[in-house]
Formats: sequence, structure tokens, C-alpha cells
Amino acid sequence: MPEIPKLQTNKTKSLPQVVFYILAILTFLLLGFIAVGSRSDPGTIDTTAYLRESLYFKENGGLPNALSLLLSGRYRQANQHPLYLLLLSLVASRDISFYPKAKLLTLAIGVVTFIFTFLTARKLFGERVGMLSAIFLLFNQLFMSYTTIVAAESLLALFFLLSWLFMAKGFENNKYFIYAGVFSGLAYLTKGSGLLLIPSFGLSSLLVYRLKVLKNKYFWSYFLFFFLSSFPLIVRNIVVYRNPFYNINNYVMWFDYYEQFFIPGIWQNPPTLLTYLQSHSLAFIYERFIFGIRGQAQLFIRALNSYSLVPLYELTGLVIMLLFIVGLYHLRNRGIKMFSLIITLTFFVLFSWYYYVVPNTRFLVPLIPMISVIASLSLSNLIQLSPRKLITVLPYLLIVALVFTAGIALYSEPIQNPFTNIEFADGYFDLLNWMKANIKEGDVYILGPTHSYNFEWHSSLGGRRIDFPLLSSYDEWEKFSKDNNVVYVILEKQILERRKDILGNYFSYEPEKGLVMLKEMEGWRIAFKDQREPTSFLVLRRSEDV
Repeated sequence: MPEIPKLQTNKTKSLPQVVFYILAILTFLLLGFIAVGSRSDPGTIDTTAYLRESLYFKENGGLPNALSLLLSGRYRQANQHPLYLLLLSLVASRDISFYPKAKLLTLAIGVVTFIFTFLTARKLFGERVGMLSAIFLLFNQLFMSYTTIVAAESLLALFFLLSWLFMAKGFENNKYFIYAGVFSGLAYLTKGSGLLLIPSFGLSSLLVYRLKVLKNKYFWSYFLFFFLSSFPLIVRNIVVYRNPFYNINNYVMWFDYYEQFFIPGIWQNPPTLLTYLQSHSLAFIYERFIFGIRGQAQLFIRALNSYSLVPLYELTGLVIMLLFIVGLYHLRNRGIKMFSLIITLTFFVLFSWYYYVVPNTRFLVPLIPMISVIASLSLSNLIQLSPRKLITVLPYLLIVALVFTAGIALYSEPIQNPFTNIEFADGYFDLLNWMKANIKEGDVYILGPTHSYNFEWHSSLGGRRIDFPLLSSYDEWEKFSKDNNVVYVILEKQILERRKDILGNYFSYEPEKGLVMLKEMEGWRIAFKDQREPTSFLVLRRSEDV
């Protein structure tokens, strides 16, 4: 059976090593608190969606009732998966303070992931790799970014790491595949990309054990325990969507552009692989994939980039990627070598295709702890070739690096109170108060797609909100607004930019004045507007209702 190399057989921690790990955790916490306090915008990426959906669990029985909500199909959210939302529900409330509480909870998850990363590295490869892994992850900009906002990535990264650890152990003693299955299932319960662990495990097992793996009960136990740990979501998907692994992003990957998301009726008949192949030429498919490979390669390097006082841009990411590749070669456990390579290539290929629609480094976050460990193994091997004196003083050098980092952080970045440093879009509460006073229970209003004016995560509003649809003409807009009994349309800069084809003849945005009406939109009148300049929002009301 293949063996995992143990570069340091002595697992007894010396005083410098203990000091290093304590300082590493404290430095991570310091950088995390600084980032949490400075990230003041609740409109960051999917923040308000996570907060809103976790309130659903909170207000419908909380954690004790979550299983019933999922198995009965009452919980229908098909984008964010439930595990992170359930953790957020523990601190959820219809109050502005929910936002900083959610950030601090996410930071706590990130700290746990950070600790497990260096503990995993130390367990598999020895003390030196453990310390280097802590340094690599501590300085990774992307991991720290998604650990200090409201996002599921740090929790997903934790379960990816633990799946990887027990697969490494499982390729030595197959019974550990059971634990790998549990954590892989929890990864899927956290985010859809957790599903990628299944084919990566299956293919790597086949490559290592050949077809005889099909007779191995622990191989099949992996899939069984994956199902057992994620079955509430799988059952919910079957009950509601007739598909055990349903997620709206499974269809978004067959879009030509992201705004297709807002075409009326698209979710009654969404695009699939089959319809995509029928409607696109092989030449276009090839060009899209090559375009995605080039872009995703840049994102991969950027995802591994580290904090630096010198503008090295992607250089540090490139170095870490090279160390990762060399580290893969040095893995003597053929099973985990195959899995690490396959899961990395799976992410790269899948998100190269996805890049054309949604290019984003966030999809790579779950791989960062694993890459940090393997890159550290490679660097440790290089250090092993260095003079013995350097090897001896390495823990002290790393301690100095941590102290220097903490000092620079304290000197250059103030620690702000996350409960008071919250910034909302201009006119945010004026619009909220007007909506509370004027929008009645049966009213349909359009607001979005926008990151700036989302109120549902802290306030209860009457009426039914829908996004401004993607349409091809003003006539289509008129028909849509009448068919859906739209009473109000709330416009702001982002909506205007995204729906310029419909709204551009009637409104413009000027930096000094803000939103400006160029001419009246037939059938609509301004019911309310931002009282300050530049005008941040306009509320239109159907003329016959004025």
C-alpha cells in the first residue's frame, strides 16, 4: 500500500514551535478582525441573500425544525445550500446587528479552517510543513477575504480539507473512506461545488485500485456516507425539483451571458447541455472553452496570490502554483496524489467553461488549504537541502515574520468596530421608510437586480418584490408590467446600467446630479425620489394609480 511521506518523524513540539502556532492563530485573528471591521458594505456579493435566507430558518423553527423544512419541501431555495445558512440562523435577527454578527461567525469558521489546515499538514507531513502551511494560508488574500465577509467559502474549504485528509488516510487504511464520505457530504450541504468531490474520489480510486475497487466495501461506504450526511438536501431536491442534485447554477453554466437569469419564463424551461449543443456550433464551443482556459489560468494564479508590501501582483501566486505542482510529484501516496490532481483539474476545467458567464476567483477558495499544504511540502523539501543552520533557525524566522506582519497590520490599519462601521447606499433608510409607509400588502414592485438596496434581511416589507426583467423592447416591458400588475418601479444606478436598452431613452445617470429623467416614461410618474443630490434612487408609480 502506498505511504505518505513523513518528513519529520519527531512530532514533539518544541517551545519555538508552540510559540509559532499561538502567534499564527493570533495573527490570523488580528488580520481577520481588521478585515471584518473594514468591510462595511452589506451589499458585498451575496451577503444579503445569505442573511435573508438564514432568517427563513430562524423564523420557521430554527435549527430544530430545519430537517422538517427540507424533507417536506417547504424550503425551496435552490442557490445557497442550507448548512451555512443554518449556522447563520443561530445569530440571525431582523436587526442591522445581524450583519456584523454574521461576519464574526464566518471569521470564527475561518479560524477553525486555518487551525485544521496546519494540523492536517503536521499530521501528514511533519512539523515543518505544518508551520509553512500556516504561513501560506495566513497570507493568502483570497482566503482571508472570504473568511471576513458573509459567504460560505470558509466552511466549504474546511470540509474540503477534512475530506482530503481522510482520503489520504483512506488510501492507507480504507476504513477512513467512511469519514471522507461524511465530510464530502457536508461540503455538498454547504455549497454545490462539494458535489465535485464524488467523481474525483471515484476516478482516483479506480486509477489506484483498478476494477477490484468495485469489490471494496469501504469504497462504496464513501458514497453511502456522502448520502447520509447530505440526505436532507438531496431528498428536498427530489421532492421539489425531481432532481437529487438540483441547483440553479447547473443551468447558469449553459447561459451565454449572466443576464439571461432575468429573462421572464427562463426557469420554466432552462437551458441544458443538450439544448446548448443544439443551438451552438462546435467552433463556438471550442472558442468559448479556450477563452475560459486562458481566463481561468489567470484567476488560478490570482487566487494563490499573497499579501505583500511590494506590488508583486501574480508573481507570488505563480510561485505557489509551481510549488504545488512540484509537491504533487513528491507525494508518495499515489491515491492522494491522484485525487489532488484530479480535483484541481476538475475545478479548472469546469470553471474554465463557467468563466464565460461568471468569471470569479471565489470558486477556487475550497482548494486553497489543500494547495497550501502541498506547496508547503515542496518548499519543505527545498529547505531540507539548505544548510543545517537555516533549518534550525527556521521556526525563529517564521516567528519574526509573524511579529513583523502583526506590527505592520496594527500600524497601517485601524481596528474598527464592525457593529458601528456599517455603510449603506445613499438614501437607503429614506427609501426604506417610504416603502414601509406606502407599499401595501398586495402591491407588486420592481427593485433589482441590485446589491445596494436590499432590505429584507433586517426589515419586513409589504408587497411582492420582483427583479426588473431582461427584455428586448419597451413594448415587452409594458406587457410584462401589466401582466404582473406592477405598481411601483424603484430605479437606481445599477438597475439603470443593466437595463439601459429599456430605460436609456428615459433616464440617465450624471455624476453630479445622479439619476435624471430625460423624458416621461409613458404610463409612469415619479412618486418619490432621493431628496439629496446626486439623486440615488427614483420611485415610479403607474399613472392611473397616482
